[in-house]
Amino acid sequence: MKRLLETKFPGVVERVEGVLRFVGQHGAATWMEAAFVEFTATLHHRLAGLGPVFVRDIGEIAELARRCRDFAGRFDEEQRQGPVADVVARHVHNSEVWASGQIILQRGGCFYSRLWAGTGVTVESGVFRGEAATVSRGHVTMDEAGSPWGTEVRITILEDGVFKARRVHPGVHVVIGGAGCVFRTGARGVVVRPAGRELEVTAASWAEAGPGAGKRPGEGRRGAAAGTTAADPA
Repeated sequence: MKRLLETKFPGVVERVEGVLRFVGQHGAATWMEAAFVEFTATLHHRLAGLGPVFVRDIGEIAELARRCRDFAGRFDEEQRQGPVADVVARHVHNSEVWASGQIILQRGGCFYSRLWAGTGVTVESGVFRGEAATVSRGHVTMDEAGSPWGTEVRITILEDGVFKARRVHPGVHVVIGGAGCVFRTGARGVVVRPAGRELEVTAASWAEAGPGAGKRPGEGRRGAAAGTTAADPA
């Protein structure tokens, strides 16, 4: 089971440790937050650490995932009922930024940071070079995402939304409503939106495919994530 997690979901341990670190820093103010702190410790015990994972079968993984979705839904409901606050900054570097509304970066981009927003993320000018942006619902709009060297960047919209970027580099992962794709080549004028159980990926133009990336798609070509040779299902 540990081998399966390491090969199919290589970032799961890092994410679990990141959540544990966050709740340890901020503590719990309500009973629901206290329950989440307890669950986070259980999640870390089951999935992280140097030794074997304490999971017997895939059913236990499914139950942990169900509880994660349950907590996310309850926190999301609280967020909808509370006041909405946006974060506006010139740029972000080596930081963690949370907003119940939108996060708007006006210039200079974002480097080595994690963004969490309720209703959207906009990078008006500059590069988004990681590490990740997570949005509950809404649009993620960027000037440029990733790097020519294939730096891993993750864009996640938990519910419904659209990802748009003037330029996308290889190594950018996009997940919307549970469906995902990863760019293996660069592209300009990119739009990624849900299309049933897959993602529809369109681009004004595609860069030349790298070694092993397959045939270059046509200019302005459209295709679901499962069908295009430049953006594979995650």
